[in-house]
Amino acid sequence: MRPTETFDPATAAQSFRLAVSDYTVSAFGAALVHSILTRSPHSTVTCEALDAHVFDKLDAGTLDLVIYGRAPERYSSQHLFTDQFVCVVAAEHPLAQHASVSLSQYLRWPHLSIDLSQP
Repeated sequence: MRPTETFDPATAAQSFRLAVSDYTVSAFGAALVHSILTRSPHSTVTCEALDAHVFDKLDAGTLDLVIYGRAPERYSSQHLFTDQFVCVVAAEHPLAQHASVSLSQYLRWPHLSIDLSQP
């Protein structure tokens, strides 16, 4: 797009490239893509997984948007939402009696870890 052109999403036929986590996709990915395509019906949206090179890709122009926990200060960013993590334990577990659990308390116990990056 030339600097003098005005972007009109209703008539644009553009490919929007987003980098998002699996969590982002499950939490609001469908609504985000629907919102983009409702406003820009002739465009396409491609989502790719976040990786170690996501900001290099943004700098190179191969990504248009990154949804990330904390963006480096050199980028323009907007806070989207605040989330709360929950620790799930069996009712008879000693931590079940606590209203909240500190990181050090959590790490004292064995726990399940799910790695979604492995095939």
